[in-house]
Amino acid sequence: MMNSISTLIKPSSRWKLFSSLTRSSPNPHHKTYSKKEQSLLSAFKKSRTKLDIQQLHAHVLQTGFIQNLFVVGKIVVFCAVSDECSMNYAVSVFEKIENPDGFLWNTMIRGFATMNQVDKVFCYYKMMLEDGQNVDNFTLSFLLKASGQFGSVLLGKQLHCSVVKHGLECHLFVRNTLIHMYGMMEEVIVARQLFDEMPEPDLVGWNTIIDCYVCCGKHKEALDLFARMQDACVKPDDATLVVILSACAGLGALEVGRTLLAGCHMHGNIKLAENVRRDLLEVDPDHSSDYVLLANTYASLEDWNQVSRIRRSMAANRIQKPSPGNSFIPERA
Repeated sequence: MMNSISTLIKPSSRWKLFSSLTRSSPNPHHKTYSKKEQSLLSAFKKSRTKLDIQQLHAHVLQTGFIQNLFVVGKIVVFCAVSDECSMNYAVSVFEKIENPDGFLWNTMIRGFATMNQVDKVFCYYKMMLEDGQNVDNFTLSFLLKASGQFGSVLLGKQLHCSVVKHGLECHLFVRNTLIHMYGMMEEVIVARQLFDEMPEPDLVGWNTIIDCYVCCGKHKEALDLFARMQDACVKPDDATLVVILSACAGLGALEVGRTLLAGCHMHGNIKLAENVRRDLLEVDPDHSSDYVLLANTYASLEDWNQVSRIRRSMAANRIQKPSPGNSFIPERA
């Protein structure tokens, strides 16, 4: 399998980690720490820049902790997956570790994926196998995401076989990533089959399959799935909002967006309501009902300062209230 993978892989800049699927693999280096380790841990928590890490790395070398997997792992994690991502530095540290464990291998694979270095993703996967490390749900999920962005159906199916071989096809995290991968390849039928086989899809699963349909231009089907999601009593989040509004935009369905805003009011989800209203304003800034529904949501939470803010915004933008006697914006009791 690895030989065919290595012939398929080449550098790609199309990689993107999706927030609704990004998870951190658990750090297995938990134990009772010495005072020196506790001091280093405290310093790592305060680190914000690459310079901070370089200084700590120098201290680690001086104190002889360079082969301590917990300590050196913190350096690799920071360099590989933080906003200050520097895979060159992560590699320089990783290569000096005598016996890196699965967590560190996974971290390197994830880091290369984040940096769009898909060839390195599979190169390190091959080296991980040669090192005798066990592949887990995190390893395969990072590989599946990279495969989806690379766009090779053949490679994706090979990795799917690996998922089955390792007995992880029913693992929720891996299953959602499989759905995402097939969606990115526009293999929506396979993605839907994998989704329908799930007895109780979680929020991430619903968001993922809905996004698959949106990405394939099947906007009506995406909205139908959103309706099913609500019937299943799964509460939407901001990621749901993004894909649903994309579907609405694809259909020109402003009223569906307003229905979503009304749903936010019913459930008291003020954060989601604010985001929906913001997107609706970009399309139809003079529609009074959008202001009214948001004001009603704040009023239901007795946040009268925000209700007043919306009234002032309506006045400033010369937005007319509904006809007299039918105002939906409540007065404070």
